[in-house]
Amino acid sequence: MKKTLLSIIYFLGCIFSLQAQALYGAVITGGNINGGTIIKFVPATNILTVANSFESFVDGVGPAGTLLQASNGKLYGMTHSGGSNKAGVIYSYDPAASTYTKLMDFDGVNGGNPYGTLIQASDGKLYGRTNEVEFGDYGVIFSFDPSTSTYTKLKDFDSTNGYFASGSLVQASDGKLYGMTNGARSESVGAIFSFDLSSSTYTKLKDFDNTNGAVPLGSLIQASDGKLYGMTERGGTNNAGVIFSFDPSVSTYIKLKDFDGTNGSTPVGSLVQASDGKLYGMTVNGGSSDVGVIFSFDPSASTYTKLKDFDNTNGAFPLGSLMQASDGKLYGMAANGGSNLAGVIFSFDPSASVYTKLQDFNVTNGADPSFGSAFIEVKECCNGAYCSASGVCSNKGFIKNVYACYSFNNTTACTGYGDYNAKGVNTAAGKLLGFSVTPGYNSSTYQPLVYIRVWIDWNGDGDFTDGGELVFAPFNPVNVKTKFWIRVPMGTSAGRKRMRVAVSADKNIFSCDNIANGEVEDYSINVLAARSATLAVPDAGPDDFDETGETFTIYPNPVKHKMIIERSGYDEGKANNAPALMVLTNASGKTLMQSRLVNLVQAIDVSRLPSGVYFVTIINGNNKTTNKIIINR
Repeated sequence: MKKTLLSIIYFLGCIFSLQAQALYGAVITGGNINGGTIIKFVPATNILTVANSFESFVDGVGPAGTLLQASNGKLYGMTHSGGSNKAGVIYSYDPAASTYTKLMDFDGVNGGNPYGTLIQASDGKLYGRTNEVEFGDYGVIFSFDPSTSTYTKLKDFDSTNGYFASGSLVQASDGKLYGMTNGARSESVGAIFSFDLSSSTYTKLKDFDNTNGAVPLGSLIQASDGKLYGMTERGGTNNAGVIFSFDPSVSTYIKLKDFDGTNGSTPVGSLVQASDGKLYGMTVNGGSSDVGVIFSFDPSASTYTKLKDFDNTNGAFPLGSLMQASDGKLYGMAANGGSNLAGVIFSFDPSASVYTKLQDFNVTNGADPSFGSAFIEVKECCNGAYCSASGVCSNKGFIKNVYACYSFNNTTACTGYGDYNAKGVNTAAGKLLGFSVTPGYNSSTYQPLVYIRVWIDWNGDGDFTDGGELVFAPFNPVNVKTKFWIRVPMGTSAGRKRMRVAVSADKNIFSCDNIANGEVEDYSINVLAARSATLAVPDAGPDDFDETGETFTIYPNPVKHKMIIERSGYDEGKANNAPALMVLTNASGKTLMQSRLVNLVQAIDVSRLPSGVYFVTIINGNNKTTNKIIINR
């Protein structure tokens, strides 16, 4: 009875912890040696704690920007200074284990002195930018693969195409990365650019010219109307900054609002779109005390409203951005003011227009939150966002291969547990996904039957226990490749969802079990918002499994000029490998184009074809798959 009661208390504690979620942020100074802190704030209890104090120069100091929670549950960020080369570092922080890890040292040549925030793109990699002011360079765009710790410099900024940046990148619904440079020298006042991951193509899209804005220090966001929105610190009619929109589909820039001082001036953070559809932001100056304001902007009506004046006592000079938590409130940090003149943490309830100062920074817990500082909400339950699960490798079977149509083909030896959250499927609500799981054995003669179980955390609440989250549980055991299909539930919210796969010699297994004979692997399902659904893989059918183990990914879709076909799972050492054939037909079935796919990544020029619906068929040995594409110019 006592054990049962304790279990109930533990379970209820988990539920409470899921509801009382925590906000994490990075503060550039303060802490034990004034090297900065990672802070954890729980709104339900108003408790602020230091999760990590940056105390070793060689491990990085001065954490800048906003933290990112990646699909593996860890938090990632960058420091502006410190590290082995005094140029900053990339780091991770595991909230489940309270563990800080330096992952990479910037060296100045391949990037240095970042002020921005990392993002995780649809390919699972992290992308960011650097400034390199101390090294006399212009900065770079880079990628970092968290699964292999591989850093790649992708683009050097220059005086022609833009340079220096303190904001972050954003991946829009067309799959491209968008960002801004701020110039920071007399010959330029900044620009908007795109970077195409499929072709590594950098394009400067729009120059700021003072009249339409100048020196953007924050980041772009893509709102529900598909447009990108941002702010500049200077320029405009009053040289106090502007709010603007940029439509990436037609490359149209519109200045929406000139800041005027009375209602705010010199914004350096980013906008956020709240659940009411409005954009919210802050300015560093202006307002009744000239120490900044909180405002809203309704893009549907082009209406600007000043909501709150900072007054030093309740905070001053906010350099970061707001975020909306699951309780509906906006949370943020101010860089100055408060009881200790070191900044504050505050909330703003947009439904009631109520501002509340929640905590004062006191140097020990952090001080002066800097450019790009903002909170992220991290779900926690019982010492971790997801329960741990594992298996014991034995001669009774393990997971040899997990295959997802059009997405990934993962063959591994037995390790007991495999974290493959960097491998995922882009999909959308209502889409049909095709998978296969192949058990593996240590013997060619002894291959006992095993049970396969698959869970997906559709509602993203950190567990697999809700109705409909056990998505595949065949009654009979198998010892061969097993194919199955999963329909993404209608109404599933956008975001990365954890998928857990288990193979066990025992039938009665659950998502958090340590399996005596078997293995567990985790993957991700990336449910795209409605405006991004064109990036989703197509519905899977019985003929869409490539038994050669190869997959073909076609992007972008819609396409304007060049269609990219990327081949994965191709083993050049196999004697029976041969070029695949691409056949493009129109809606009437007429063949318009054929091409041999001889490269792992091959561009197909479709610029001469008129806009419309077409079908691309890939013939690879005895396998044939057909995808619908849209040419839209």
